[in-house]
Amino acid sequence: MDFKELEAERQKRLAAYKKRLKVGLIVIGCGILAIILGFLLLRVEKIAELAKVIIILGFLTVGVGIGISSSRFAIAKKYSREFKQPLVLTLLKKWYDNANYEEHGRIPLAEIMNSGLLTRRPDRVHMEDLIEGSFHNVGFRVCDAHLEEEHTYTDSKGNTHTEWITFFRGRWYQFMLNRSFDTVIRIKEKKRIKEMITKGLEKVEVESIDFTDKFMAYAKDEHWFFYIFTPVVVEKMMELEKMHKGRFMFSIEGNIINIGIDDNRDYLEISLKTPIDEKSIRAYETQINIMAAIISEFRFDTEKYNPVDYSKMHSGEINVSEDEIADFINQGVKNAEQKLENLDNVVEAKLNQIDNMDAESAANEVEKIDTEVEEIENHFDNL
Repeated sequence: MDFKELEAERQKRLAAYKKRLKVGLIVIGCGILAIILGFLLLRVEKIAELAKVIIILGFLTVGVGIGISSSRFAIAKKYSREFKQPLVLTLLKKWYDNANYEEHGRIPLAEIMNSGLLTRRPDRVHMEDLIEGSFHNVGFRVCDAHLEEEHTYTDSKGNTHTEWITFFRGRWYQFMLNRSFDTVIRIKEKKRIKEMITKGLEKVEVESIDFTDKFMAYAKDEHWFFYIFTPVVVEKMMELEKMHKGRFMFSIEGNIINIGIDDNRDYLEISLKTPIDEKSIRAYETQINIMAAIISEFRFDTEKYNPVDYSKMHSGEINVSEDEIADFINQGVKNAEQKLENLDNVVEAKLNQIDNMDAESAANEVEKIDTEVEEIENHFDNL
């Protein structure tokens, strides 16, 4: 189903949504009028009993109207449930060769906690909108996460109350590199630094004033920290943080990078009232392509994070067919032939010029041409 079909179906369901609301309001209005009429008729003794019946029917009618009106929310919920997956999958195919979406999927809580970016373990967890895939051979996972802690207290009257305190609500990213670093690095905004595990790590001072004012960084090894966090990476992290209104956190351990965006926001939400047009598609696409942007901007797809294993070339794990070798050689031959053809044209033009030169100048030009021909022939012989 393409975007035009989705928009046509959205308009159809929106019409049904508005119709339910309109009918519900009309029924509620009729019920209110019946109630008013009933109270007016109560003043007449002869029909007082009838007035009471009218009042009761009026309240019942209002209840029915509220029910009809409320049923429109089921239409909106069903629309979101049915349309989110095809819309997200269509956008994923545009950006990634292999990606999967699960509306009720999640990143394992244990892996989030192992990042060391959170010290409190949630008593209630809600995760959704899991996207898994890879970009430029770098794997990633991302999902919405809502983590809550249970707080129980007793008031002055001795009554026990329970409330749920949210300590993370936003998006959690994981990137799986093809290189494992023998270090641990954790970075968090200063206001939330107490909520990060720093035991066994050393505080690292970064030259960037903007970075130092915003973040505190801890690492197992300062050498590895500055190897990974070059000035360019520090700048990109500041840019990524500015893109989000909430709190930003980052960690790397081994080959796993965790990024948490605690911005009290639900991503990939689809509203029945929002048209599926170029503007809304761009908004959804921004949430989809952020993984590719992070991989590219932080250069997670470079050899620094994904080194080439040259041993595989000798072990036979990387195979090159005879046809591929032949194609490579033929391409080299074609390139050389093209150079020879170009040289022939140059020689012909030079000879025309030599005809109009004096003997000494002509001899010098002939010598230059012979040298160029010899270089090209040597290149051709070495293929």
